[in-house]
Amino acid sequence: MFLGNKEIQNYFETLIEGDHLSHAYLFYGPEGIGKRLFAQKISEKLAGPLNTNPDLRIIDKGADEITISEIRELKNFIHLTPFGKYKIVIINNAHNFGRDASNALLKILEEPPGRSVLFLITHLPKLLLPTVLSRCQKIRFRPFKEREIIDYLIKEIKVRKETAVSVAKFANGSLGQALELAENF
Repeated sequence: MFLGNKEIQNYFETLIEGDHLSHAYLFYGPEGIGKRLFAQKISEKLAGPLNTNPDLRIIDKGADEITISEIRELKNFIHLTPFGKYKIVIINNAHNFGRDASNALLKILEEPPGRSVLFLITHLPKLLLPTVLSRCQKIRFRPFKEREIIDYLIKEIKVRKETAVSVAKFANGSLGQALELAENF
């Protein structure tokens, strides 16, 4: 299903099979290690294709602040009855919540609607309000091992072995950074 962090994959497969998902998860760890991609893969497994899914909302504003109006819209969305089994929300760069938006999100987390799952994704979890953190299941994503990056670059991207070894050393466990370096090597 996914490269790296096998224990997290196994954990979520068990949760999904047993229908024991929590209402909110915080995916945290270094940038470029697949946190957002993993949330998308879980969402597809739960509710179908991302691009045509009426039960999915993704907030990904890069470095821009996530506003209270966006969270209010999210609250309206998440309280609607899902077409499928779940309403799913992915919030990338969750550390960019404004204070009012954080408080609005807290209200959703305190009283989550029945069949909803929120994925908050960040590489800076300490910037989130402690009360938000306390209401999420925290899942720490670890950097890739050099060997995983090397094997991926060679097998999937068709990079020469020498290049893959060099790139993996400078990637600091980030597959995203390794792909960028390999492209410019």
